[in-house]
Amino acid sequence: MPLYDALVVGAGPAGASAAYELAQRGSRVLILEATRLPRYKACGGAIPWKFFTTLPERAQRTLQVRTNQGLFIGPHQRTRLDINACALAGVMRDEFDYEFTLAAVDYGAELIDRNPVVAVEEGPDRVTVRTARGVFMGRYLVGADGAVGIVRRTCKLATGITAAPALEAEVVPAGTTIEENTLYIHLHLIRDGYAWVFPKRERQSVGILSFNRDRRRVKHKLAEWATLCGLSLAGHPIHGHPIPRWSHKTPLATKRVFLVGDAAGTVDPFGGEGIRHGVISGRIAAHFIDLALSTNTSPTDYTDALYEAIHQDFVYARRLAALVYGFPGLAFHLWVGSRTLNLGKVLYGELRFRDLFASAVRTLYHPRTYLRLLSRQRAGTGHPRDHGWPPT
Repeated sequence: MPLYDALVVGAGPAGASAAYELAQRGSRVLILEATRLPRYKACGGAIPWKFFTTLPERAQRTLQVRTNQGLFIGPHQRTRLDINACALAGVMRDEFDYEFTLAAVDYGAELIDRNPVVAVEEGPDRVTVRTARGVFMGRYLVGADGAVGIVRRTCKLATGITAAPALEAEVVPAGTTIEENTLYIHLHLIRDGYAWVFPKRERQSVGILSFNRDRRRVKHKLAEWATLCGLSLAGHPIHGHPIPRWSHKTPLATKRVFLVGDAAGTVDPFGGEGIRHGVISGRIAAHFIDLALSTNTSPTDYTDALYEAIHQDFVYARRLAALVYGFPGLAFHLWVGSRTLNLGKVLYGELRFRDLFASAVRTLYHPRTYLRLLSRQRAGTGHPRDHGWPPT
């Protein structure tokens, strides 16, 4: 039985990223995927353009659209995204994940799909993985099988993660009232979450999520959102997916097992963006495994490294989410509609949540903020007919 340098469980962006980086460095890698590839994944598929261009060429070839047009929608108000030097790449996750994984295969990684893992056993010098189609061993293991995956549960890691429900449908537009090649984000349709439309080449990804109070209403609200956009869900399957939400620092690795992506809670707790952070976590895990292989030592500071690179900023993302989702009307008038908070740049990966939260707090202590609010109220700019939403 061969002993691999690394086993990667899960062929999403995080797992593909770790496998790609390790295979590039000459490690012997085996990727184990539970389902048949390519497989559908409920996801808006939006990736900051500048980050997208750092990915393997095979992954970049799955580009559906490139857009820098968008609208934020709040209580009876909407505003254009700040599009200065910003753009998003739109992908379909089945194509994107598959091609990213094949990029690792091009460098020598092995791939076995339709092979769910049923048990993980960590020993002093290797990890043994039992699957539906055999037993495999590796010196290290990358757990990229999601927030409810077996690796996280078996190794009792990432205990500070909860899951939020998200629903999405890929809709072929017919007589729609939304603008072509435009991103839409509605911040007031559902509590503690948002609704979205992400453009694709021939379809629109229409979805919704709630992190807390409206968790049980996502299906009803998705139908309402589609109607507002002039899109019909009839004949289009609705897919559900749990969105992991990080809450506090907990161990993300053992001596030989490293969690990445959704399994490690690398989905931001404000907007639910996960692809970019998942890829970054895969790169960090690959670095630690490569270091361990070359020095024959067991790294112990992976959790700290991931915290500094990703999770530390999520502390501020949670605080910002509490402000925006808890007080959507005030938040939209103070920060989004006035562009005091450049949510677009956070979405594009060009601004950190720490800076955004600090900017939000500063406005609360500035007298001009309340003068501006009073002026808007007197001018009646909060009325829906002044802003044209929903479109007619």
